[in-house]
Amino acid sequence: MVGAPTVFDFIMVLYTILDVTMEFSTAKMKEMIKSQGDKRVSEESAERLGDILETFAGDVAEEAIAVAKEKDRKTIRAEDIKQALK
Repeated sequence: MVGAPTVFDFIMVLYTILDVTMEFSTAKMKEMIKSQGDKRVSEESAERLGDILETFAGDVAEEAIAVAKEKDRKTIRAEDIKQALK
């Protein structure tokens, strides 16, 4: 049985499509913000959050790739993501 996708899986999918397009939907960003409190969310704030998360995910993925490369591996592991976040 295959387990649920992890944050690592999510980041790797994002990194894989980075050169094509990497975009968090505005609707999902609004949903994420609203889930933290009972406030209205502007389109602009949702778009900005998406931009920030895209940048962050790309930076983490790049660092994780560097960590794996230092360990002479081609496969990025969850431990590489954890190390990249330190």
